[in-house]
Amino acid sequence: MVSTTDLRPEADGGSGSRFLVRRTPRRGSAEALATVNVMSLFGLHRAWRGALVGHFAVPETTSSPARDAWLGRCAARGPGPPAQHFYDEHVEADAVHEQVVRRDVLGGLLLEDEPQLAPDVAFAIQATTHLEDRLAEALLSAWREERTALRAWERRRGA
Repeated sequence: MVSTTDLRPEADGGSGSRFLVRRTPRRGSAEALATVNVMSLFGLHRAWRGALVGHFAVPETTSSPARDAWLGRCAARGPGPPAQHFYDEHVEADAVHEQVVRRDVLGGLLLEDEPQLAPDVAFAIQATTHLEDRLAEALLSAWREERTALRAWERRRGA
């Protein structure tokens, strides 16, 4: 964690982390920050290890169908053979990842290693889906209304 005393321009070694640490949380919406905060909660506490597995299972088990639909729309607009090949490969790899997560990670954890973590996995899947849906709605609403999804940020004296 970077303390406020480390927020000098040279403190980040040119990585840009000063900008991220100092400004992003002030401008990020509650919906965006909630998705990161829940991941941190699950990842920083061993007691939530089942929830962490559930949290990361969500994108691995839901991205392939959405990407298939996106690929169909993309192909209709003709991105060209190299782009089509690139995305076809990703869809295939995502399908493999989905099966690994379902069978090996979730199955191994819940059927063999720690079946008592099933409620935590289910909770995290529901929580992650809820938070991601809230974020998506906030972003899509801003887009439809032609406005930024970022909060206004004012520099305060002493900040």
